[in-house]
Amino acid sequence: MKSKFIKKISFFVLFAVIFSCFMFMFSFNVNAEEEIKANPSGAYLKYTVNVNKKEDDPALAYHFITLRKFDYLIQEGDMLEYDVYLYIDEKGWGAIDGEITGVGTIRDSGMSDTDGNGIHTGQDLSGEAFEQWYHRVIPFGITEDENEEKYTVGRPLKQIQLAMHPESDELVYTGVVLYDNIVITNNGEVKLVIFRDEADFVPEEVKFSHAQGLKRDDATVECLVFTPEEEQAFKDAEEAKIKEQESREASKAEAEASKQASIEQASIDASLEASIEEANRTEAINEPTTSENSDGNDIPVGIIIGIAAGIIVLIVIILIIVTSSKKKGGKK
Repeated sequence: MKSKFIKKISFFVLFAVIFSCFMFMFSFNVNAEEEIKANPSGAYLKYTVNVNKKEDDPALAYHFITLRKFDYLIQEGDMLEYDVYLYIDEKGWGAIDGEITGVGTIRDSGMSDTDGNGIHTGQDLSGEAFEQWYHRVIPFGITEDENEEKYTVGRPLKQIQLAMHPESDELVYTGVVLYDNIVITNNGEVKLVIFRDEADFVPEEVKFSHAQGLKRDDATVECLVFTPEEEQAFKDAEEAKIKEQESREASKAEAEASKQASIEQASIDASLEASIEEANRTEAINEPTTSENSDGNDIPVGIIIGIAAGIIVLIVIILIIVTSSKKKGGKK
């Protein structure tokens, strides 16, 4: 009797253990899926500007949007870092600006990034960031002249802005820029996160700052969230664009080389033809007009004409003498 009871208890215990393990695994999978949704693989800021310039001043247009406001004291060795991706091949896109107490704007501070590009919002970043991600590092405290007015270390950084400042003659078009991993670091340590994930984006803090030649509503900032699959698809698309661009550049270079070779060959042919014509003209000028005698020696035409004229004159003289003699003989 006890044996049957023990078997039943063992069965229920085993069933309970199996059921508990199943529920644990199911709970783990659900939590994992929820975690993926709550913490996406990638989030990016998308800055879109609908440019509509005035015809009387097409070169002047800019737009600034404040992303975050804070009070961060800049330390020696601090660096502003961010990733940028341009959908537009034009200067004046992809910059980050801000305000430093006692210095003014970042764009007018005289700083440069570690690649030597100026920090002004009108800087051309298309060579580095057009249709590809570009990681930019901007050391604080290094300016064109480290005087009291421009030195940034020890001063508060008050805000960070996204900005566009193009100098194109095109009047109406749309520009799109992606930003990511906007942070301040010091010796590799992250000191301040401005934007790195969806949780760092607070729409209420994103406000229009100022503009010229554009309206405040001509630009928008939104946070794009990618699942792992979407991010991989995005990366694949970007790689495909890069390969396509490289292929276009290679084809263009090959066509240019072929065109240049054709031009050079045509120049060589024209030069050779001109040389032949010049040689023929020189030979025609230098070659004397001659006639060949029986021995094959060349006799000048002028000598032949002179001899023939002398013979004719001699014949005429003889005819005159003969005629004169006949007349005298008839009179006798």
